[in-house]
Amino acid sequence: MSTAPDPLADDELPDAAPRPPWEEFAAAPLVPVAVAVTLGLVVDRFIGVASVIGLSVAVGGVVGWVIFRKQPWALAWLWVSCGGLAAFYHHAHRNEFPPTDVARFARPEPVILKVRGTLADDPFTRRANTTDPLAPARRGDVDVTTLDLTEVETTAGWEACTGRVRLYVDRDDPSSPPLNGLRVGDGVQAVGRFHVPESPGNPGERDQRSDYLDRGWRGDLRVNDTSAAVVRLDAGGWGVQQTLGWVRNRSSAALDGSLGSAQAPVGKALLLGDTVALDRAEWDAYARTGVLHVLAISGQHLVLLAGFVWLVLHALGVRRPHAAWVVAAVVFGYALLTGLRPSALRAAVMVAAVCGAIVLRRPVNTANSFALAWLAVVGVNPTWAFEMGCQVSFTSVFVTFWKTMYLRWQNADSP
Repeated sequence: MSTAPDPLADDELPDAAPRPPWEEFAAAPLVPVAVAVTLGLVVDRFIGVASVIGLSVAVGGVVGWVIFRKQPWALAWLWVSCGGLAAFYHHAHRNEFPPTDVARFARPEPVILKVRGTLADDPFTRRANTTDPLAPARRGDVDVTTLDLTEVETTAGWEACTGRVRLYVDRDDPSSPPLNGLRVGDGVQAVGRFHVPESPGNPGERDQRSDYLDRGWRGDLRVNDTSAAVVRLDAGGWGVQQTLGWVRNRSSAALDGSLGSAQAPVGKALLLGDTVALDRAEWDAYARTGVLHVLAISGQHLVLLAGFVWLVLHALGVRRPHAAWVVAAVVFGYALLTGLRPSALRAAVMVAAVCGAIVLRRPVNTANSFALAWLAVVGVNPTWAFEMGCQVSFTSVFVTFWKTMYLRWQNADSP
């Protein structure tokens, strides 16, 4: 009597002999690339490198590799090239803007501007802080979104205008949806006070201008009356952003209906990354108890999701390579749905690397996948490398991997 073959047995990954962590990282080809890229970002951030210099270093590194490619140290030229390219990318992303940029209208005091543009994300409502005795008593709720500018009205008529501004709109109807139902992709016309944040005036004060440069925002556009000052010009079509926004809105509504008003804000924060649903008192309570990190979509959320999907597919008898494709797609989809934060992108890339190893029947190189995740994060936004949350996320994972690899190697050598 024959038994049915196990559909998973012939797809097992080959086992690699445990190595000490320093050898694992030294043998990973992407680790020196990640180090070179990081050095390039740091040099431009704290010293400043003109774009032409960064690009020249990148080109010079490639030329050096071509000339000396037969030498054992030829790869060092490519690492130099990666560092120069990273410095050029960071400088261009943060400091270079076209002549049509809206910042040309900036003045020491707010300026009234009438602009047209496209909503870059779905609006949300920021509730007034009622717990802070120093907060302005008459400041109410505001709707917040990001506006990609296309035109600005001047004395000569409408002119082309570029740049991204943070749009703040005072709510005129507490029962209405944010910005009266406008959504990502909609073309709008708005009139408000444009202002660029000032540099910090005191030592240790938060540098809001630097934060805006990191996020690609050129300033604030504050609007007092929604109905009079924000007008929809055209409805956005259906694309990736619109689809993700629709899924988020439907999921948020489902959580509201199933959890109720008391638990829904926590559910939205845990599952959708919608932390604005929590009021200030709830947010402070999580901060005081030291569990604030569970409310931010991070690597632990994606790893738990990947593990759950993998177990379900395994129980259904799905072959490992096919299951790996499904897990990678689900994890990346969830990372996009929740805003593609640095820690989520890191976890998604590392999960995808493991899934790729399963599909290709190759051993998993932990150090290489870690470096690949870092390169992916700074490739999406080079300024993320200087955010505290991103640094803590990668540092904690690095320490965990290093300790795990060290213990595996030590246990393998013990009799």
